[in-house]
Amino acid sequence: MSNFVGEKPFKTARNDIVFKTVFIDDKDHTLMNALLSEILNTEVKVIKYLKNELDVKYVKEREKRVDALIEAEGRKIHLELNTDASGTIRYRNLIYFEAWHSNETRKNEKYDPKEIYMHIDLTFGLGENHNAIEEYQLRSKEGHLYCDNIKFIVVNMDKIKGFWYAKERKEINRYKYLTMLDLNKEELESYALNGDKIINGFKERVMDINGQFSFRDFIPPEKDDEMLMNGLKDEYRDIGLAEGRAEGIEQTKIETAKKMLELDMPIETIIKVTGLTENKIIELNTKKD
Repeated sequence: MSNFVGEKPFKTARNDIVFKTVFIDDKDHTLMNALLSEILNTEVKVIKYLKNELDVKYVKEREKRVDALIEAEGRKIHLELNTDASGTIRYRNLIYFEAWHSNETRKNEKYDPKEIYMHIDLTFGLGENHNAIEEYQLRSKEGHLYCDNIKFIVVNMDKIKGFWYAKERKEINRYKYLTMLDLNKEELESYALNGDKIINGFKERVMDINGQFSFRDFIPPEKDDEMLMNGLKDEYRDIGLAEGRAEGIEQTKIETAKKMLELDMPIETIIKVTGLTENKIIELNTKKD
């Protein structure tokens, strides 16, 4: 079967872990340079990758881990890979971009309108009604530009994949590095036969990752959270029953909540596990600090 390695499904760069492992390389920026240059239709040279965890100021906030924060020549770029095109996802990305942009601005000694900040969405699920690449800026209804140093780029990965299936050679050549991101094993091997060094380098990394035992047996974050939540539920329930007292159960819930706060777990998950109120969890978090 074309999309399987051994008995495990072949993961393309549509997978978050594969994408980050392949493209975010502190020592070699070749693949990211090629991808960004194609998206922006101009040469891009990555200088370095920035810390990809944004500051979390409130207990109600989840860990803000973005896909990539990039400092390039003349640009600072926030890049997100999205397997969902919902308004909620796009709004979340916008909030993360603004939080990062605000934090970066505070580091400077002045407001610099010449420093370009960009947010790039690589998005699956947009369908065929959007262009392959669309650029957004802050404009009035009449089209007047508010400022020109903040830009939003949305890459429609469905459209890109459509070019591949329709064998539209001109469009495939225009978006050859975006095309390679979601090809299955056989398609990628065939595509790499054209001799392009970037595509071959990408193929080798993706094949290597899929062949790694640790990756193939990796527990997705969502499943990990579910397993942890179920385990904690059982733990505090068993201890509470052993205590046999209401106050013992309540204290166990509090201790469980404290452990979960130490793990920086989201407040919604702590409420589900312990049954404590939001106010009580906020109180515990305040005391922890």
